Amino acid sequence: MHKVIKALIFTSLALIILLNIQGLLASTPEWHMINVNNRNQGDAHLLIDNGAYTLIDTGDPQQGAQYLIPYLQSLNISNIDHLFVSHPHTDHYGGMSALADAKVTISNIYYNLPPDNSDDWNYKRAEFLKMLKHFSNQGARLKNISKGFSLNFSNSKITVIHAQKDRSINGKKLDINDFSLIMHWDANGFRTLFTGDLNKRLGTELAKLKHIKADILKVPHHGVSGIAPDTFFDRVDPSMLMFPSTRVLWTHPRGLQARNWTLNKKTSYCHNGLNGNVVLKFGENITVSSQRESKDCPNGKLNLKPGAHLNEPNSSATLPTIIPIITSLFEE
Repeated sequence: MHKVIKALIFTSLALIILLNIQGLLASTPEWHMINVNNRNQGDAHLLIDNGAYTLIDTGDPQQGAQYLIPYLQSLNISNIDHLFVSHPHTDHYGGMSALADAKVTISNIYYNLPPDNSDDWNYKRAEFLKMLKHFSNQGARLKNISKGFSLNFSNSKITVIHAQKDRSINGKKLDINDFSLIMHWDANGFRTLFTGDLNKRLGTELAKLKHIKADILKVPHHGVSGIAPDTFFDRVDPSMLMFPSTRVLWTHPRGLQARNWTLNKKTSYCHNGLNGNVVLKFGENITVSSQRESKDCPNGKLNLKPGAHLNEPNSSATLPTIIPIITSLFEE
């Protein structure tokens, strides 16, 4: 009877392991670079991993209402598990008002609050805090995060590798863009670097970091002048670039630096203004799907090797830890 019970337990646990492994293999992380760049520049990135929905930025109020909300509705998404505000400029967080109007709930909101008296032409501390308070009143948990903060999902992991807290660097004052959250997203062995609106001053310092490398780079500050320097792009050494930007900015003189770097390196790139909404699916390889395919953003699989730009192996997804339990059942 004792052996029968052990056999039943073994069979049950083996089935649990199989179901967990199948679940992990079936879950392919996705990144949707939503086009909130039809009139004005903006960022809105939806990450999906095994039913967990994460937004990085929301575009501005108008484009959030016109493009972000319909996109979420097309996917039947009415709750966002995690929202990261890269930095408090309205083309990155203003769409939160559209989420509120559409009754989209948010469980967790993460941000890097700039120091007191940092208001500029666009950032108004009181307005940003008012927005956060609205969602807090609706049940959202607010977290002012720092370097080292991370979230684990089934097959991916978000890690904040820099969150500027001081108002200056090397004695020079920084602007609100440089308080952007700089984050790695590791998905099935591929690494993406999200940069918010990282500018030249801080970007020059971050270019000195060894762990800044990534397979894919979300181009900082919509690819316009004043962004992180070429040395930053060189250090990241991406195999693909993603531009949340308007069509006009791609050919405008303000976009010259990022455009020239991309074309000179012959790096693949997708661009909201040129390609519309773009979806990347991270399986054994990366699959691209865009509204408007182009030779530089072709639909289909990319020829990228997982972890090619990493200094350390990816460990964001782990298998269930119940195999040792099964072994112990048969130890005398």
